[in-house]
Amino acid sequence: MRRWSIILICVLLLSGLFGCNQDSDRVGPDPDAGTAGQDTKDARAENILAEFKAADLEGNIISNEIFSQYELTMINIWGTFCGPCIEEMPDIQRVHEAFKEKRVQVIGIVADNKLMEARQITAAQGANYLNLIPDQSLMNNLISRFDYVPVTVFVDSEGRLLNTIVSGARDYDSYSKIIEELLEGEG
Repeated sequence: MRRWSIILICVLLLSGLFGCNQDSDRVGPDPDAGTAGQDTKDARAENILAEFKAADLEGNIISNEIFSQYELTMINIWGTFCGPCIEEMPDIQRVHEAFKEKRVQVIGIVADNKLMEARQITAAQGANYLNLIPDQSLMNNLISRFDYVPVTVFVDSEGRLLNTIVSGARDYDSYSKIIEELLEGEG
C-alpha cells in the first residue's frame, strides 16, 4: 500500500512540472510548440491577434484596443483545473506590479471559461491583474493554438504576437528576464 502511495505522489508531482493538458487524447504538450517547460520560438506567433471582445471577471467588455495603451502585453493562458497555473499566479502578480510603470501589462485568459471558479482562484491567489473570459475569437485565434496550459505569449502595442512563447509555469525572475529582453528588442 505504501509503495502505491509513493508511486502516485511521484506521478502527481511529475504531471505538475509539465503543465496541464486540455485534451484528454494527448499526453504531452503540442509537439509543434516545443517541449513543456522550455521557452520556444514558434513561427505561428508572428501575426496580429484577431479582433476580440471578451469579458473580464467583473463583466466589463475588453477589446484588442487595450494593447495600444502598452508597449508590451504578457498574456498568460491558464485553466481553473491546472495546479501549476494557479501556483504561478503570485509570481505573475509580482510581474504585474513591477512592470506596470514600464508600459507593460499582464493579462490572464481563463482557457476553460469558468467564471465563478476563476473569480475564486484569482481572489485566493491575490491575482488582481486583468483576467478575461475569452470570446469565440480568442478561443479560435489564440487558445486553440495550444492544447496545454499554462502558456504565456507576448503582444506588442499593435496586437502582434511576438515570437516568444513560454510553455509551462515560470517564476518572477524568469518572466522578468523575458520581459526585459523583449523591451530591449532582443525577443
